[in-house]
Amino acid sequence: MNEKLGEYIALGLDISKFWMLEITEYKINLRGAYSQRLVNYVLAQGFEKYDWLYAENPKEFEYKKGSCRILLSK
Repeated sequence: MNEKLGEYIALGLDISKFWMLEITEYKINLRGAYSQRLVNYVLAQGFEKYDWLYAENPKEFEYKKGSCRILLSK
């Protein structure tokens, strides 16, 4: 888990923009409230749109970079 914590720190994300952070030995998950401003921030940090779990749901937006996944909900 220390490795994933280090990976999260290296991402340099502003934790105050999200309401949930989960770090396990395998992955990093963040959740936040959808806004265009937050989407722009996430994309500027190098994340890419990733339709995996919520591809059919127009109120959930997923982004991924390495082992870090961000879910934004409307």
